[in-house]
Amino acid sequence: DKISRKAKPDDASPRPVFPPTLTGAGVGKNGVKMAEYHLLKLLLEENALIPRTKDEIRLEYFQDEQIGMIIRKVFDLFDQGQTISLSNLMNCFQDSVILERLSGLMALDEVIVADKLKMHRDCLTRLKDDYFKLARQNLRQEIEQAESARDHNRLDELKNRFNQLLKRSS
Repeated sequence: DKISRKAKPDDASPRPVFPPTLTGAGVGKNGVKMAEYHLLKLLLEENALIPRTKDEIRLEYFQDEQIGMIIRKVFDLFDQGQTISLSNLMNCFQDSVILERLSGLMALDEVIVADKLKMHRDCLTRLKDDYFKLARQNLRQEIEQAESARDHNRLDELKNRFNQLLKRSS
């Protein structure tokens, strides 16, 4: 990832951690998928990317529920013609966990220096790919369970859902 970190003055206050890592897949129990994190950063830095993002992804694609809630609020504010900024977003939430994540985003003070359009496209592709991969895995498990239980009606329903998912993902 082509992200630079600006050094912050050392102070006594603890720094919120968001995301838990800036390398690797960045997925943990309380972690965030890096594509989701980068997409949020991009939308805050480049509001012009919001309409394209709204057209290309569904909120259900977000595996991190809190990032999904923040992105939903970004979309809502955009639809209302309001300025999209970190401080405006923070004013929209009372949930302490979301506020902590947003302040962590502010504390990291990163600047995305890569080609932002390419990075945006890559983030959207990664979100979609991850969502469809997980959905296919879940459906495969359900199909195996229906086969084991010899539930032919459920099996037919699941196979239809699987085929629909394959069409949506291609």
